[in-house]
Amino acid sequence: FSNVEDIDDCHILFVSMQKSAEIKQALSNLKSKKILTVGDSNDFIQQGGIIQFFRRDNKIKIRINQDVAKESDLSISSKLLRLAEIVKL
Repeated sequence: FSNVEDIDDCHILFVSMQKSAEIKQALSNLKSKKILTVGDSNDFIQQGGIIQFFRRDNKIKIRINQDVAKESDLSISSKLLRLAEIVKL
């Protein structure tokens, strides 16, 4: 999608923007929709994303912001939560 307004029928959205201001604006516009947002930028979780991929010890790990997931009326599997680093902001 080139514009957040174009997103209508989507369950999972990978956000690949690198500029912090763009990410924050896009995620803010998506809060009212029931969409699982995933990204890999350094501050993705802090900007309001739900799942962030990051590298540690040469492995890809995940961070999850459960509060944002709940705000979006989404529940995260307990199996996925066991693998993740849970972030509270």
